[in-house]
Amino acid sequence: MMEEAASQKRDWSSLSEDVLAEILRRIKWSGHPSFGLVCRRWQSARALSPFYPAWITPLLLTAVTAGTTASFRYYSPYYHKTFKFDTKLAAPPGAKIFCATGGLQLTLGTRKKVIIADIGTGAVCELPPTSRTKFDFAVHDDSVGKVYGVKLADGVDVSHATRLRNSEWSVGWEVCNLMDQHNYTFFTPSPDCSPVLHDSSLYIMGTNGQLLVYNLKHNRRPQIFGKHRRFRFKFKACYLFECDQRELMAAMVGHRGTPVNVFKLNKRTMEWEKTESLDGSSLFTGTPTTMMKRTNIKWMQDKIFLPRLFDRPETIVVDLVQRDNELAFVPKLGFTHLPTAKDENHGIHMWTCELGHGGTNQRVVLELSVDNLAMVVASQERDWSSLAVDVLAQISSRVRWSSLPSFGLVCRQWQSARALSPFYPAWITPLLLNATNVGTSTSFRCYSPYYHKNFKIDTKLEVPPRAKILCTAAGGLRLALGLPYKVLSAELGTGDMNVLPPISKPGFNFAVYDDNAGRMYGVETSSGLSASLAIRHSNGEWGQWEECDMMDVDPPFTVSSNCNPLLHDGSLYILGEDGRLVVYNGGSHDQWFEILEKPHGFGFKCENSYLFESDQHELMAIFAGHHGTPVNVVKLNKHTMEWEKTESLKGRTLFTGTLTTMMKTTNIKGMQDKVFLPGLIDWRETIHVDLVQRDNELAFVPKLGFSHSTMQDDNYDTNIWTYELGQGEEARAFWGIHRVDPSIWIDFSSS
Repeated sequence: MMEEAASQKRDWSSLSEDVLAEILRRIKWSGHPSFGLVCRRWQSARALSPFYPAWITPLLLTAVTAGTTASFRYYSPYYHKTFKFDTKLAAPPGAKIFCATGGLQLTLGTRKKVIIADIGTGAVCELPPTSRTKFDFAVHDDSVGKVYGVKLADGVDVSHATRLRNSEWSVGWEVCNLMDQHNYTFFTPSPDCSPVLHDSSLYIMGTNGQLLVYNLKHNRRPQIFGKHRRFRFKFKACYLFECDQRELMAAMVGHRGTPVNVFKLNKRTMEWEKTESLDGSSLFTGTPTTMMKRTNIKWMQDKIFLPRLFDRPETIVVDLVQRDNELAFVPKLGFTHLPTAKDENHGIHMWTCELGHGGTNQRVVLELSVDNLAMVVASQERDWSSLAVDVLAQISSRVRWSSLPSFGLVCRQWQSARALSPFYPAWITPLLLNATNVGTSTSFRCYSPYYHKNFKIDTKLEVPPRAKILCTAAGGLRLALGLPYKVLSAELGTGDMNVLPPISKPGFNFAVYDDNAGRMYGVETSSGLSASLAIRHSNGEWGQWEECDMMDVDPPFTVSSNCNPLLHDGSLYILGEDGRLVVYNGGSHDQWFEILEKPHGFGFKCENSYLFESDQHELMAIFAGHHGTPVNVVKLNKHTMEWEKTESLKGRTLFTGTLTTMMKTTNIKGMQDKVFLPGLIDWRETIHVDLVQRDNELAFVPKLGFSHSTMQDDNYDTNIWTYELGQGEEARAFWGIHRVDPSIWIDFSSS
């Protein structure tokens, strides 16, 4: 649609301001600055639709209930303003805000009652009553549909309610495994800090730095870590949080707010290590929830924010408006001018410090967006569309790839400028990656099912000829390569290569990256089933492999030879040829294998089977018959622990047939409800490209000449082997298909 509009011959900048304002009301909030760059009329049109982005920094939320209406106030440290938002939310007076999911969904607590409320719609869902007195904290795990209530009086008491498949909640609260009574004398929970969900466990902070850990997945008896450990200084409050690197951290605030110290949990020693720098991030703490965020706003970098204000901020009555998963505050009455980007000398009105200072209060810090975008409002007055095409092309080369179609909407000059900088977006669909060695260099080819083209990338990677691509990480840019007794970690973009510590096995059959936790799992199946775990230290170096062998079982367990194991809910799941599952827990202090009693298997033989996780966080498998047909998809029912056949992909697309399998949601109608496997009808055009990254978006840029990146219509004919569920044996089999081996699906959309 955007490309079609880009061919519009009319100069859009000549339209009246009210028409341009209407266009702006229909596009993403973050797209507005791009239009302001183009010409004066767009700037005037933007003035008719004022708004404040809600995603720039976390916000401080307070709630006031008056009658049947709740007023929410969001304080922005960036704008130093309070945005007042009235909803029809009928929250009970005195309700406490426990936590927020995405900033819009709140978990509230009253005496013997827990409520989930949607700020945007005003909808309220009341959870089953609890026999306990009022919870001190509650944690909402939306990925598995559970709410955990925590009571701290007279020892620690944890219960959970579960959302069922029909979206109703369980009849009552289930009590988690209790700690040994005598252990309560060793642990005093912090009254200031909400528990944190981390790696499928619930971590509760103690007043002296101890941690009480509930293993939620296996419901084991909780453990206390740091039982005899004491910090060597006194502090008034401590706050537990998970940083953007998925490490467990804590902020300790001293008496009267000073000093503030930050610690990181060393997972190998289970001890706290002091952190001397925030590495350019900002820390928002002093409330039951604490957040660390990366920011491009210089004056906010390396700062710790606590909920104390030096002066009363201006209050603006707003509507909270959502567009394409972006939230903004839109003033209800009059016009409040949007300030330009803050400079380094911006006056700070909120209590801040660097490491070694601090403060505290009882309001809740929450974040209102999945994106961490910093908006720069352009004040340029020149009509940019009047500039020469080569100058506009230079501007285009500095903006996000996904923003370029927006420039093409505006005027003919921008369309001509875009033609000088051709590119193919690399994030539209997963790509089929394979590698070939030529001399000392390696060429990587990425086949796109969308464009039906091969994009050849020449790198400086000196990959040994026998190396096998085991898996990918970092959005497809990092590769794990397998060799006899050796594993390599290679960066596709930079050409950097790291050699991991040697392994005692002849070689891994499979490998899995857990990039968030800095771990790599290797699985060997040639001589029984064994798994090894390597952990990347904070200095970037990899530790030695820790091995765990599975005991012999009867009947024997034969691993599916086609697909990598899968990380799911913190554990590694390994698929058997018959559909049974083995679970490996790779904890550094507690490693074990377990063959699940259920599922019993698929119930019939299949030639190829692949395990994957759906976009709904469900465990699924796909298996193909002889010569590729038929193809069946099954989902694991978590209640019965049996495979259930899936009749429809519900508009999604499945990419399988390699060590990695991916399910993706797509707006491309011709690709919906299709299964893609790595077989080509014929070899299509190969384009030599550079892989270029801008603002976490990757694109293929042709090296020589220009190849036009055409959009596909709904009826395009695919060049890759596809299957639609329910086709049966009449679907095209693998006969006459060119297999792309060895290959692996990668997804650049998460780079």
